[in-house]
Order: sequence, then structure tokens, then C-alpha cells
Amino acid sequence: MISPAESSATEAGRQPAGFTLPAEAGRQPAGFTLPAEAGRQPAGFTLIEILVVMAVLALMMGLIVAKGPMQSRSLTTRDTISALAGGLREARARAIATDRPVEFDIDTARKSFHVDQAPPVQLPAEYTLGFVTTATERKSETEAAFRFEPDGSSTGGHIDVTFGRRHVQIGVDWLSGRVTVADDQGGRRR
Repeated sequence: MISPAESSATEAGRQPAGFTLPAEAGRQPAGFTLPAEAGRQPAGFTLIEILVVMAVLALMMGLIVAKGPMQSRSLTTRDTISALAGGLREARARAIATDRPVEFDIDTARKSFHVDQAPPVQLPAEYTLGFVTTATERKSETEAAFRFEPDGSSTGGHIDVTFGRRHVQIGVDWLSGRVTVADDQGGRRR
């Protein structure tokens, strides 16, 4: 029940103390803060915080641009070995599929190889390449071929890839034409 004092206050357009109308429930009187908001900072970042983040990003970008893209020697070595072994395997598969002899040519001076009449594949310059093959397939001191026959056999031999202290030998079996990779780091074969 409303007291006579509250009744006269509402009739005069004023609200009784502690009473809010539903339409005004979201409004707060001037200078009034709720206890939950008393210690709250305004949301957002300060200018100092933004400048520090931008300085760190600029420093990181400067290091990346100056050093260039990161390259892993082990990944480059793995790619080089895979390219050579893949080229030998492709030559064997092509000889079987086309029923004609296919050559895998390697040039250790130019650090390149090619299968049959395909364009040469360039290898990284920092690798030292060597080979052992039959005398009939040796074209010069730095050039040789591995010939694969339609039955899968080959002239045989191996390619040596050296980088620093690491040495990898890619072998080609003369009877089966099978290509194997032997790494001197743990003697792994694949």
C-alpha cells in the first residue's frame, strides 16, 4: 500500500525514494556508480601499448627481411637426394612403360641431371657430386649416363652426394634397376 506522502510525491511528478519506474530502470542518476564499476578502467589500449607492439613488429620484420627466408640445410639435402633418386626411378619406370631404353644423364660440373630428352634439373651449387658407372656410359670426366632397359635392368653404378661432412650414396642395381639411398648418418637405406 502507498503512504499518503508517497502518493503526493508521485502526483507531483517526483519519484519516492528507492523507487524507479520500469521505463527508467536503465538510467542512473548523475554522479552515481554501481559498486561493480567502481574500480574498472575504460576498455581499449593506451597509445604506449600500441607503440610498443608496433616497435616489436617492426623489429621482427627487419630481422626477417635482413636474413631472408629461413632455409634448412637438412631439408635442402633431403630435397636434392629425393630429386636425384626420383629421377633415376622415373627413368626406370619410363623404360618399362615405353618398352625402350631410357637414359638418366648427370653432369657433375653443371650440377644438373635430366631424364631422356626432358629439360635439365638444376641442383644446389654447394653439393659435390660424383659417380661410378660403366666405361661405356661415361661421356666425360664430369658427365655420365645410367641407362635403363625395358626389362627394368640398368647399366648400374652409383651417385655420390657430399655436403660438408655428410655423404649420401644413391645406388642403381645393374640386374634389377632398383634405386637405393644410403646415408652415412646412421647408414639408413631407403
